[in-house]
Amino acid sequence: MGVYGGGRMGAGIAHAFLLAGAEVTVVEVDADAARTTRETVVGSLVKAVERIAPGAVLASNTSALSIDRIAESLAKPDRFLGLHFFNPVPARGLVEIVVGARTAPDLTTVAQDWVRALGKTPITVTDSPGFASSRLGVALAVEAIRMLEDGVATAADIDAAMTLGYKHPAGPLRTTDIVGLDVRLAIAEHLASGGRILGTLAARLQESGDRYGIAAICIGVGQALAVVLENVA
Repeated sequence: MGVYGGGRMGAGIAHAFLLAGAEVTVVEVDADAARTTRETVVGSLVKAVERIAPGAVLASNTSALSIDRIAESLAKPDRFLGLHFFNPVPARGLVEIVVGARTAPDLTTVAQDWVRALGKTPITVTDSPGFASSRLGVALAVEAIRMLEDGVATAADIDAAMTLGYKHPAGPLRTTDIVGLDVRLAIAEHLASGGRILGTLAARLQESGDRYGIAAICIGVGQALAVVLENVA
């Protein structure tokens, strides 16, 4: 399902189709508008779940959106936190628990127990741009793309430097292929808006991907993503 424009009606339409189980892409005029729409839709979905089950614990799997911003729309923000799983979920042993300013302390402990019960390892971070994993991962990925752009080494050798030299399971460029260039770009823009990385790096991420053929796995985004990225760059 594609929606052009994420205003009141567009966000509402996206909300309705997402609740029905559809995969939805909203196309906006620029990165700031897209970020605002994404936060609006996520917030409305969380509120819908809260109305259905007022006593439930709510958690978001977001890899970058602010937990505190989402919690602003909730009646019980103390019952909300982030549970960031990694792709592919069955093969990844880590879950990042993101604690908001109003998350109840006992809920954090409960969430840690849930993660351990799944046979995974929890790490706990406070709500901040990129949390821990995305902030580190994007910083490494963007620098790897800049190295490729500057002709420091081939993509294969840059990845080998990390897989063989530092025992990473996959290099930063290969990991970007898996995660998706659109996802990397969105997180880089979010970090840039918080002053964590230079704003121009977000655009250079897309430029480098186009120039060197780094594969963007844009599941469910397709042509709409190209429009968004064109506006950003």
